[in-house]
Amino acid sequence: MYVENTDERTLDLIYADNLKSVQLEGIKVGGSNQMSSTVFRHKELVLGFLTSGSIYSGVARKDYKLSEVEIICYVKINRNNEGELSWSHIDSYLGIEFPLPGVIYEEGVIVDAVKDNCGAYEILLIQKAPKLVNLKGQLCLVGTDTPINFDTNNLLNTPMQIVNKTICMLFRIYPNIDEMRIYIATGGISEVFQLQLGQKIEVKYL
Repeated sequence: MYVENTDERTLDLIYADNLKSVQLEGIKVGGSNQMSSTVFRHKELVLGFLTSGSIYSGVARKDYKLSEVEIICYVKINRNNEGELSWSHIDSYLGIEFPLPGVIYEEGVIVDAVKDNCGAYEILLIQKAPKLVNLKGQLCLVGTDTPINFDTNNLLNTPMQIVNKTICMLFRIYPNIDEMRIYIATGGISEVFQLQLGQKIEVKYL
């Protein structure tokens, strides 16, 4: 089922409704790597909104059955004297995105994913990212023998290009948005793995 012709206005209305129920702290981006792009089969990115308290640093505060390494960009949304919106980059982090447990989407059913807020759940910030292009490395989870490989080349665009597309979508969906600072998780750059409560993480860049 290919949904290239899904009415963007319909999706924007669902997005706007989702935004009403959150105190926006971050955005989870779907459709930005080959795997999720294949699942969603949609010409635009798919957005999930993260509410206040869902983004944290340190170690995992619970057991997570589903985890992905991601680049998370921290940005500021600005409005000038004429009311026009713009954005600026503040910082970027290597982090882990945790989707809502038990969420499975049928290929190509984009409306279901948008209604479900793209399975947005929580994000763990590990450390500031040393760079955004050609970033490769491994996460070593203390107590396990197999490292988790990550590579930003798994993304279909650079993290900053994904951020720009995301912000443009947000401005279209919610033109009355106030000035704010938000995190944007740009998409998975690793295989899915499990993370345990309090498990320590070591990062090795290649």
